[in-house]
Amino acid sequence: MFVPQRGHVTLPLGAAFIFPAAQTSCSGTTCTAGLCCQEDCPGHSNVCIQGTDNCGGQAPGHRLLEAANALRTRGADVITGSVCDPNFGALLDELAEIVKPPAGLQLATEPAEGKIALLRIADTNGQTRKTCNGPAPAGTSFDSAKVSYDWWFTATGDAGDAVEVSKFIYINHATGNCEADPGETYSADYIALNPPSGCATRDDCQRALGGRVEDWGCYPPPGTTRGTCVCCAPGSTAPECQQP
Repeated sequence: MFVPQRGHVTLPLGAAFIFPAAQTSCSGTTCTAGLCCQEDCPGHSNVCIQGTDNCGGQAPGHRLLEAANALRTRGADVITGSVCDPNFGALLDELAEIVKPPAGLQLATEPAEGKIALLRIADTNGQTRKTCNGPAPAGTSFDSAKVSYDWWFTATGDAGDAVEVSKFIYINHATGNCEADPGETYSADYIALNPPSGCATRDDCQRALGGRVEDWGCYPPPGTTRGTCVCCAPGSTAPECQQP
């Protein structure tokens, strides 16, 4: 018996609010609602003009600030800035940071074997739009893997060389072949290690999963140092079912 599993990741909610603030230039929680002056307003330097000839904030952005704070307390990535900020380039740089694709996945369980795992992009209906190329073979260096593979297992959650199997999947955006669109999901489909700690003998399987010892076999996937439990039908000739 193998246990199929899936790991998913979707981009977190992100929002940007550029509103009349009390500050000419501000970001994050330093912004407060108020009237600001656009310092480079032609003919009206440092003066907030009311009416049609406006330059700067005309009404404090209380509602926009409240919405930003409410989303931030719920864990969303939020950018706030002043409408009077003369350096909109810095605000745009911040905005670019919240729309970056995820660097990888952390799976709930360790796969039994890396070669039978796949990474796919699912659309809003859960249907597969694309299957990404991978994983890179264990031992492939990071620099070599990022040339030809869309994903691979790494020893930690950071970018690194490819390993045989782990809970961590690195998504390589350098190829441009494994990019989820807004609303889509990265899904890792794999066979989970069973039990989570693995097995060395069929006795380990019986102790962890119950039943009779002869109902189980401990199958060691190639290249791994621990086995995973599989069901053994009566009379099975599989090597793992012939263990004493």
